[in-house]
Amino acid sequence: MQGNRPSCGRPPAQHGVRRAIAFAALLWGAGCAAYHPRPLDPQASAAAFESRGLNDPGLRTFIARNAPSGQGSESWDLARLTLAALYFSPELDSARATWRASQAALLTAAQVPNPSVHLSMGFATNPPSADSPLTAEAGFDVPIETAGKRGYRAARAQRLSEAARLDVHDLAWHVRSRVRLRLLDWYAATMLAAAVEKKVASQQAIEAMLAKRLALGAASLPEEGQARITLARDRLELADARRRTEEAKSRLAAAIGVPAAALDGVTVSFDGFRRTHGDVDPGRLRREALLHRPDLHAALLLYAASEAALQTQIANQYPDLRLGPAYTFDMGTNKFALGVSGLTLPVFNRNEGPIAEAEAHRAEAAAKFEELQAAVIGEVDRAVRADGAARRQLLLADSLYAARRLQLDKLRRTFSAGETDRLAVERAARSLHVAEIAHADSVVAAQQATGRLEDALERPLSSEPLDVGAELEPRGAQP
Repeated sequence: MQGNRPSCGRPPAQHGVRRAIAFAALLWGAGCAAYHPRPLDPQASAAAFESRGLNDPGLRTFIARNAPSGQGSESWDLARLTLAALYFSPELDSARATWRASQAALLTAAQVPNPSVHLSMGFATNPPSADSPLTAEAGFDVPIETAGKRGYRAARAQRLSEAARLDVHDLAWHVRSRVRLRLLDWYAATMLAAAVEKKVASQQAIEAMLAKRLALGAASLPEEGQARITLARDRLELADARRRTEEAKSRLAAAIGVPAAALDGVTVSFDGFRRTHGDVDPGRLRREALLHRPDLHAALLLYAASEAALQTQIANQYPDLRLGPAYTFDMGTNKFALGVSGLTLPVFNRNEGPIAEAEAHRAEAAAKFEELQAAVIGEVDRAVRADGAARRQLLLADSLYAARRLQLDKLRRTFSAGETDRLAVERAARSLHVAEIAHADSVVAAQQATGRLEDALERPLSSEPLDVGAELEPRGAQP
């Protein structure tokens, strides 16, 4: 009878299985991440945008931390407005989020595959002359990657992450370029409005004098009528210039990432647009662009990532292994085993398809880099030529404006000497204001050409670039 009872070996086996289950459950639950919901609230985000302003304390701290030395002025010049745009830009927020995602992908690529555990229990209803009717099995499945696959994956993820970081720098430059362009538009509209306002004042004086002469019979009716028409046209031009000023101000606010009201009452400096740079060396600028542009470096990294992807596919020709140590309690008998599985036989293919795709993607990445490199060289060459032509045009406009001013000064002296009348002086003043408008157009054209040259280099000509575009959280943790 005693031989029919379960032997003393059964309780240890049952306890061992229970311990294995408990241990597996403990491993499963330990260190698990918890889900934290973060719902989007469109109304709250819209209200937060409307409350943005250049007096934001976080922005002030950001500017103090990143402003170049010697730029502590409280007036909002291009450098400070650029920092505000880098701080508020929603496009940069999106690019930074992409970079964060690529950094998270680094963890995924470098992870070692987890082993798995398998447990099973059985019961024999008609056991032979065994000590126990129970069967229990516990085992592990340990994956082993071969041929350095994990290293290639990690290298590819690292290069993609670095390319994403450079994309943030590239986008930061485009944000700065857009701010400069919109600030230049505001400057151009402001100069135009000021010159047209002076032209209107001169034309008003001309029209008033001709009206008096007409009353005295010293002027003709068509002459006086033409003066009134010209005055009306000048006033319409002034209204249009003021409209452009308001539109340019709104576009600048949009480029910064703040509502238009945030620029009300703000002192903006246009001093940077009143200076022009000297002669440039096209060869040196071309070399600088090829060596320092972030998009070119990103394209090189994408090519390196495609090489790592090809190495991964070549390594995939070699199968991974799975080691399976196991223990079985079989109706009183203890069994131990070590299995090897996962050996894929290269009967029908040796991963030729994915390898061919990876090689094609590498060739594609190389072609895109060469295409971008050629485009950069052409962009620099065109920008250098356009910049030189615009600066020559500005010199001619300077000469014309100086000649008009000299003519007005001479007329004023002859008027003081009683050798000419006031009408001639006012007409010369109006001609000067017309020349001032043409001169302002040339100034703006020269600054636009400078902007295109800086865009080709992706750095300012007059100062060091602001290297703050890739800060992950300039406004702190995002909700």
